Amino acid sequence: MHLYKIIISLKISYLLLIISTTTSHNVFAQFFNGSQNHPSVKFKQITQPGYQIIFPQDATEQAQKVANVLEHAIKDVSKSLGHSPRPISIILQIQTTEANGFVQMAPRRMELYTIPSQEFDFQDWLSSLVIHELRHVVQYDKLVPNLGAPLFEELKLALFGVNLPAWFFEGDATITETLLTEAGRGRQPIFDQSLRTNLLSNRKYSYSKNYLGSLKNITPNYYTLGYYMTAKLRYDYGKDILNSTLSRIGKFPLRPYNFSRSLKRNGAYTTTQLYTQTMQYLDSVWTVEKHKRIPQKYNPLNPVSLRQPSNYLLPLEISKDSILFLKTSLSEPNHIGILHDNIEQKITSIGPQLENNFSYANGKITWDEYRQDERYGKRTYNEINIYNLHTKKHSTLTKRSKSFSPALSKDGKNIAFVSVDDSGDFNLKEISLDQKITERAFPKFEGYILQTPSYSKDGKKVVVTGVNEKGKTILIYDKDKQLWTKLFEEERQLISRPIFALNGILYKAHYTGVENIFYFDLEKKKKYQISNSEFGATNASLVNSEDEILFNDYQADGYNIVKAILKPYKEISAPDTTQYNPIFLDRLKTQENTQNVFENIQYKTYPIKKYSELAHLFYFHSLTPIAENLDNDARIGFNLVSDNKLNTLSSSIGYAYNSSIGSNEFFSKISYKKYYPIFSVDYTNEENLSYARLPVQGGYKPVPFTWRESRTNFEVYVPFFKNWLNKGFSTGLRIGTSYIQKSDPSIRLIGYKKTLLFPMQYQLSLSYSTTKAARDLAPKFGISILANYQNYPFDNKVNGEFIYLKSAIFLPGMYTNHSFQLRYSQQHSSGTFVYNTSIPRARGYSHFSPIAKLENTMLLDYKLPIAYPDWELGPIAYIKRLRGGLFSDFENFNADKAFKSYGLSFGADMNLLRYYLPNFALDTRFIIPAQKNTSKNAIFEIGLTFNY
Repeated sequence: MHLYKIIISLKISYLLLIISTTTSHNVFAQFFNGSQNHPSVKFKQITQPGYQIIFPQDATEQAQKVANVLEHAIKDVSKSLGHSPRPISIILQIQTTEANGFVQMAPRRMELYTIPSQEFDFQDWLSSLVIHELRHVVQYDKLVPNLGAPLFEELKLALFGVNLPAWFFEGDATITETLLTEAGRGRQPIFDQSLRTNLLSNRKYSYSKNYLGSLKNITPNYYTLGYYMTAKLRYDYGKDILNSTLSRIGKFPLRPYNFSRSLKRNGAYTTTQLYTQTMQYLDSVWTVEKHKRIPQKYNPLNPVSLRQPSNYLLPLEISKDSILFLKTSLSEPNHIGILHDNIEQKITSIGPQLENNFSYANGKITWDEYRQDERYGKRTYNEINIYNLHTKKHSTLTKRSKSFSPALSKDGKNIAFVSVDDSGDFNLKEISLDQKITERAFPKFEGYILQTPSYSKDGKKVVVTGVNEKGKTILIYDKDKQLWTKLFEEERQLISRPIFALNGILYKAHYTGVENIFYFDLEKKKKYQISNSEFGATNASLVNSEDEILFNDYQADGYNIVKAILKPYKEISAPDTTQYNPIFLDRLKTQENTQNVFENIQYKTYPIKKYSELAHLFYFHSLTPIAENLDNDARIGFNLVSDNKLNTLSSSIGYAYNSSIGSNEFFSKISYKKYYPIFSVDYTNEENLSYARLPVQGGYKPVPFTWRESRTNFEVYVPFFKNWLNKGFSTGLRIGTSYIQKSDPSIRLIGYKKTLLFPMQYQLSLSYSTTKAARDLAPKFGISILANYQNYPFDNKVNGEFIYLKSAIFLPGMYTNHSFQLRYSQQHSSGTFVYNTSIPRARGYSHFSPIAKLENTMLLDYKLPIAYPDWELGPIAYIKRLRGGLFSDFENFNADKAFKSYGLSFGADMNLLRYYLPNFALDTRFIIPAQKNTSKNAIFEIGLTFNY
């Protein structure tokens, strides 16, 4: 559901176009989710008047479900915006492990990833995802209904991003998923946990800080902020405020601060007024609720630092006064550590996880990690890892699998985990670690998504959370009897992480409006509240004495480890299971046609036919404008862009007029990405201008001359990527050539060559690095190498070669989040390449005349964070971080004629104009040249860059 990252590049590009700078499809493409499926995936389709569902054969059942939900829900999803969406293609992805989905406008499509997370909502995942993403489609088409293929989809996407803040369109979609179903994130206390905790802890941050985030404190994401701000807007002004606001924006979508002004014009708050009103209202309501609960205070067992917000997750006692935990923080990459006598020690780094989890028993630690495919972005894995505390060795137990939430038996001999196949079926499996590792599957419990298993003390039973369209429950599998038992009927509760304890099951739920630890007594068939946390409790585990529990207690600076007696606080009666009523929900429900869009669906079977990739290779979706003024060449034109729905073929064809020399230019490009190598061909036909030195009396005179040049480039690219633990490695090999033909020279020159036959270019890149923490300025360890070679092997009338090598090494600095970087580059050129320069230069070189031909450079940098101010400078800028650095640069450092410089740098990382992305960096440098025989004063440079 990361729509904002997809649209932001178009937003910036079209803003730049408005002020007469460059836009191009090449810029857009790098930010799109343009990855591919493995070629082995064969697609089918369901085609109806309002949509096309493209899906793999194994996802037939899911495709039929999506079709039925779409047909039934589309009117209800559209109602409050007063607009029905245009037809759209929907692609089901079954080879991914992320719980995700997105809508994209260029090409127009929706993608749904079919596997939910291990702590997902209390209803059917795919149906809920359809509602959320369908709302985005309605938003798109409501804002600019008359733009679309084959000319304006990129423009439509850009206008959407320019006008609507991320908090609004994600908040509105989250409200829709909550109002139209009996679940949704708006009904989960964990969804607003950080915002609620900050307000009740008197941490009342600015609008920009809560929206754009912080490197200093824990803040809510823009989904949460947007949910409550949009809900407050509808709560105060009715559902029509959204319709009228988006209608006004659509009439003139280039108005500055369009969203805030349109709200005000329609009689509502401005954006900042809405934020203030929402925070004040939430604070008052949550304060009253807090006083009703009379929560208990728990003393943290872990170190607590206001300067280093951290989560000490999933505490497990392994011996007296020794607790294992998984740590996440802004200043350190995720790792498993041990707390002993109040001293914290790192045990092992871990890789990215879709949900935080690990398990320990008998000197072994197991966890799962998210792994990417070496080539195909639409194929990812989740693999089980194990670490031996005694031997300090790590290994991966499942290869290329979709394995989740591994749990060790108490003797450390078996691992239970959840496995998902391509058809979307969830299975409980077990790995035996005795001698030869073996894997077996338990009988299925049909109709349930399974989550977070755990063994009984004797290892004969496994408890899991079960989820279906009715809600969540707890299931127990008896290995001896080969029998499943359901403990109670499904509930609309975020039940998770059940474990065996005494004669019952401990688990997390939110019966009383805040997540806490509860206990189900297997004999009495009753539920009891165990913890009474103020802001939320989770991740319970038994201490070795079994009369106490460890769990996580949430506070404003993260999850702490706390201990409590395993004693019921109060019994949870049947009415209590539905007493939680989220803020705003009752009034907002009256604004919709239904309170459960999934009721009364008359399921039917839709006809399926083969999806022909060949017939859908081209999809021309946008006419991208070109307005450039680069290197004194003013160009204006267009580019007609095509990307097919499966991202296997990208192409474009365009025209530009170069007003500097009064000539026409034609260009086209095609890239085929279905198979492992990526094949690209592009063609350019353009006028060129240069100067020739012609002999005249007494010397030479530069004379301008022009010629027409057609260039055809061919390239093969072979990428490779691998990640494990906190490490990532990538490499890529590019081989390219071209055919160049020149014609119509304005001057007849001696030795003028009209044809260049297949000059070759070979490029190899290698990169290795460790995971960065949010506050890190660079990886703690890393190395990157880029080697390039060019020559003319097929043309004996042209000579020369060009070789260059660029490398960088990253090392940790003296303190946390500091970084040392060394960059070394070298090049050699001859013949027609003699004046080529492709390696980085020493800072300040442009202020001096060249000393000698550039052969090598060595650049040294030390970077450090200075402060995290979180300054809000009105609507102009929000500054997250100030940083500084030292540098020293050398050119041709092993030669007599060398250029040297050193200096200081100072920079700020910020957001501008309250846009969530891109992230801007303002950098200044004071450069002191150290060149011999120069009296040049210190040089001051300033620059503004951005990244995503």
